[in-house]
Amino acid sequence: ELTDNVQFDSNYIERCYEDCVVSLNGCKNTAVSNCFFYQNGLRFHQHNCVLCNGEEFHIYNNMFCNFTYSAIRVGVHYSQPHTFLCNGIIENNEIWYDSTYINDFWKYTLMDSGAIYVATINDGTIVRNNCIHDYTGMSDNRGIFCDDGTGNVMIYGNLIYNISNSYTIDLRRTHI
Repeated sequence: ELTDNVQFDSNYIERCYEDCVVSLNGCKNTAVSNCFFYQNGLRFHQHNCVLCNGEEFHIYNNMFCNFTYSAIRVGVHYSQPHTFLCNGIIENNEIWYDSTYINDFWKYTLMDSGAIYVATINDGTIVRNNCIHDYTGMSDNRGIFCDDGTGNVMIYGNLIYNISNSYTIDLRRTHI
C-alpha cells in the first residue's frame, strides 16, 4: 500500500536500531524537514536515517549526527525493476560525526557508503547546498556517493570537508 503526501517535520530521532524514515517504491510527495537524527543505525548494517526511492521527495533542513551507513539514501539499485519514478531534492542538510563517535565507533561503520548515498536509478534527483564534514569510517566512506551507473542527478553547491579516508564526491562509473 502506497502512502503519499507525508510530511515528517521537526522530530528528534535518537538511537534507532535500523532505518528511521522510509518512503519506498512509488510513494509520492514525502517531505522530511527540520529533524535531528542522532546516533542511528545501531544494527551496523546497511541502514539509513532517511531512505526514499519514491517520486518528488524533499529532504531538507535536517541535521544528521553519528550513523553507521548513510544519513540519506535515495534512488533504486540497478538490480531492481524500474517501474516507478524516483526523483526529488536533498538540500540544506548538515551531516557529520562528532569526536566521541569517531573515537568509539568508526571501526564499526560499514564500507562502501556515503553520507548521502545516491543509488543507480534516478529520474532527476537534485543534491544541493548540503554541508558534510568530519565523516570517516573503515574505508571508502564518501561525502556524496553515486553508486554504479548512476544517472539523472544534479549535484551542486555542497560544502564537503574533513573526509579523512575517502572521496568528497565519488561518481563511480556514472553516466556522463
